[in-house]
Amino acid sequence: MYGYVYAQTDRDIFQLAQAVKSEADKRSHYDTPILVSSPEYWPLPWYFRDYKKVGYYTQIVPTNEPIIIGSIAQEDDLKKNYADRYDQINSGMNEDGSYPLRPGVDLLLYVRRDVKR
Repeated sequence: MYGYVYAQTDRDIFQLAQAVKSEADKRSHYDTPILVSSPEYWPLPWYFRDYKKVGYYTQIVPTNEPIIIGSIAQEDDLKKNYADRYDQINSGMNEDGSYPLRPGVDLLLYVRRDVKR
């Protein structure tokens, strides 16, 4: 028998969900494509269940999607691959601008520059 480790989702996940909604509302609302590159993303599928075009890739992939969510552990690769076209949306909660998902898992939000108004 194997035990499962459970860590409670941080309440600040609602701030990430609201930031995504705010950015998606500038486009086509729930039709706005979102790419999640973080290997740890659960329970984001629950919070993004109304969005019709969310891809969970668990790694950095070539993309042109308007919204990207990645792990703080991927920060260097996110910047290397997307900094020329995307801006990080700072959470205002942490020095690095990340959004806490659960203890030890922090996410970064990037929005393609032509999406922001």
